[in-house]
Amino acid sequence: MVAISASDTLLDVGTGTGAVLREVERLPLQPTRAIGVEVSKPMLARARATLSPGTELLAADARALPLADAAVDVVTCAYLLHLLPTTAGAAVLRELHRVLAPGGRLGVVTVAPPKRKLAKLMSAPVRAAAERSTGLLAGLRPLDPRGELRAAGFEAGSTRHVSIGYPSLCVVARRR
Repeated sequence: MVAISASDTLLDVGTGTGAVLREVERLPLQPTRAIGVEVSKPMLARARATLSPGTELLAADARALPLADAAVDVVTCAYLLHLLPTTAGAAVLRELHRVLAPGGRLGVVTVAPPKRKLAKLMSAPVRAAAERSTGLLAGLRPLDPRGELRAAGFEAGSTRHVSIGYPSLCVVARRR
């Protein structure tokens, strides 16, 4: 969805075990540079074990990225924003805006509420508990990030709902 090209520098924020970067490595067209940023050193160690040596991995907080302004063309951020309190999520989006080049693309994936009526009904108790949770259940908290993206200076573009696995919302935005 973010249309990676061979001339791009790609940044994956909250890279975790490197799942997004592994998918990027499988693409026929590779970005010039691929960087993963993760605050958890154990997660980075797991990512290093599965990614090619050319992929850079950095230990850093997503609210203070060790990159210059407008340094990257594409940013991916999968399953991070819905885990954060609103103020921390806003700080992350401001930082992504800072490091993304003007016109650059941001791909965000968050947990989404199910679309089908029966699935909504069945998952309502879990979603309600997730909204109140600061623990493990917070990872199931749905989030439509489009409002937050606009507030951070992005122009939301295409979206896709994915129902394989747990329901997810994929949003592509451009830096204004």
